[in-house]
Amino acid sequence: MQGSPVGTLVISILATCCCCPPLGFVAMVFSTLALGAHVDKDYVTAQERLDIARRLNLIAVFLGLFFLVVYLLALPFRW
Repeated sequence: MQGSPVGTLVISILATCCCCPPLGFVAMVFSTLALGAHVDKDYVTAQERLDIARRLNLIAVFLGLFFLVVYLLALPFRW
């Protein structure tokens, strides 16, 4: 199994707080499901859910950075 479900859960919590809350929350759910499957020694299901959580975290971080850049670029044009 690649990576740790706990590490992905931490990243999901940070993505929820800092980047994109809806996607971060869904990633947190999938990270928790992966952790449960890992504890049950169902490594295939854990890996599938972990992959979904990682993708959602990546999308959340990129969306958060995108909107931050757009906001900073639009700042000089505010009225």
